[in-house]
Amino acid sequence: LNLIQNGEYLFKHINTWILIKILFFLFFINTFFIGSSYSQNTKKANKFYLEGNRFYSIGDFDSAINLFLKSLKADSNFCPSIYKLGLSYKKKNLFDDFIRWFLVYKDKICNENKDDVNYKLGESFFLLGEINKAKGYLMSVKDSIRFIDYPKYLSYINYNIDNSGVSLFEFEKK
Repeated sequence: LNLIQNGEYLFKHINTWILIKILFFLFFINTFFIGSSYSQNTKKANKFYLEGNRFYSIGDFDSAINLFLKSLKADSNFCPSIYKLGLSYKKKNLFDDFIRWFLVYKDKICNENKDDVNYKLGESFFLLGEINKAKGYLMSVKDSIRFIDYPKYLSYINYNIDNSGVSLFEFEKK
């Protein structure tokens, strides 16, 4: 009986030892092969982003857009490129593209420029006449003090919502 118990004890330790080796091997594979390709993609995305930023700062938005798109091809979740891509489209007055990329930014787990994105989306939807969308984005802004026109937009939005049933014109029925 004692020999059987020792055998079971030895068998459990051998299985634990094999499991530890397998886990270490998987960790090694992940760290050096999968992790390195991830970091290579992020490095490549950052390189294109920095180059795009240089073009953005001198007003060459076409070149900046191309580089930000290359950055996103390397890493589709690279938030700084998504943000600057949206701003670049706004600078070129391509508002549909601007809104589309800012909505992509909002859908990603990007936090750095969240208030700016929410504010600019709220402002854009307000100017497009989509009052309820505008209010939703503006209400998502946490640090509203940074945006001078924030109270004005909310005031206009609330006025429009409160008076949406009031018609400025009355028509006579004949």
